[in-house]
Amino acid sequence: MPVTPMKRSATSQSTTGINKKNVNTPKRSRGKSEVRSVELMDCPAKNLRFSKKRDEGKALQQSLQPPVLRNETAAPEPALQFSQLYQLQREKILGSGQFGTVFSAVHRHSRREVAVKMIAKDRFSKKSSAVETLKSEVAILQAVDFQGIIKLESMFETKDKIFVVMEKMNGDMLELILSQASGRLNERSAKFLIMQILRALRYLHSRGIAHCDLKPENVLLSDFKSNFPQTKLCDFGYARFIGETQFRKTIVGTPAYLAPEVLKKKGYNKSLDMWSVGVIVYVTLSGTFPFNENEEITDQIQNAEFMFPSNPWREIGREAIDLIQQLLKVQIEERLNIDECIAHQWLRDPQTYYDLFCLEKRLGLEKRYLTSDSEDLIWGPQLHAMGLLKNGQIHFIEETSTEHPLPLLENTKTVDMSEV
Repeated sequence: MPVTPMKRSATSQSTTGINKKNVNTPKRSRGKSEVRSVELMDCPAKNLRFSKKRDEGKALQQSLQPPVLRNETAAPEPALQFSQLYQLQREKILGSGQFGTVFSAVHRHSRREVAVKMIAKDRFSKKSSAVETLKSEVAILQAVDFQGIIKLESMFETKDKIFVVMEKMNGDMLELILSQASGRLNERSAKFLIMQILRALRYLHSRGIAHCDLKPENVLLSDFKSNFPQTKLCDFGYARFIGETQFRKTIVGTPAYLAPEVLKKKGYNKSLDMWSVGVIVYVTLSGTFPFNENEEITDQIQNAEFMFPSNPWREIGREAIDLIQQLLKVQIEERLNIDECIAHQWLRDPQTYYDLFCLEKRLGLEKRYLTSDSEDLIWGPQLHAMGLLKNGQIHFIEETSTEHPLPLLENTKTVDMSEV
């Protein structure tokens, strides 16, 4: 079966690609609209259950209630007005989705850059479910707090628009893949990015949340030019709150990354994210989709009909192929769960652990989220053998090249293992 070259998808609803240059810039508003902040209020939510831990589940369930956008009758405080707090840069379009366009903006006082999703309210009248989807995304982003997940800062509402302010990243994983001369990433880079995705996904799954639309476009990067950037998951418009044994049937996600059970409408749980991870690994390493979009993709997915052509798979390790095969299983019970995936042999190597450790140190985080003290002990002997651990101290550098099997030790800094 021929493979399909990678291309950027326009929205979560379609696999037909668009170029960012083709995105039309919305017209400027002629009038000056009154802006009020959106007050987020709790309201009853339907079909939200959490069965793993009752006490924690109830608290989390309440925090995940879709918010109500309440209009204020009184004039808003000047400090709460969007136009006074942020300068929208309409010429800098970061992306476009099912609700609206994402622009770059600058906080007027701190000069800090942010990303602003500008949503036209008239879209809601055409899509009755759009409001609930937006509320769900906002509620989930408010409830989560993890380094590997994009942060929601605030929301503002005008007469005809809603502004969602989020932290700004610089590029996404698909852009990184397409920017390579080979159209794909090497295994070292792929492991580094995939492990970050999995850590964020484990955080979500442990809280009963399924992302439901995992794909390279929804994996943002801290620095597009870096060989080893931090990643953050974004676009939670299709995210669902799903318990350990619960199933949902609503069709969600992007066709090329959809799990068979979603297409069959037989019900799905958090395992649908693991299928998407399998597709992402395939795409990252080969630069192609496992399923041919020029043929009936639904049948291919439902039967897990995919191949590993010699070009480029002869250059890729068997362990990577095994991981993909274990994730792209039609039967949910046969598919790897998040913990099994993280523990897979392809991802368990000292080089990947070292790269993640160095990222945490470059970020200067108070709390580690990709590595841990206990894992330091596990990898210690191998790091020592590689010359990266001496007398209980681990060496790291500010940036490394993906072309080197091991990072160069010149210009390294030293971290005392007893302090991390």
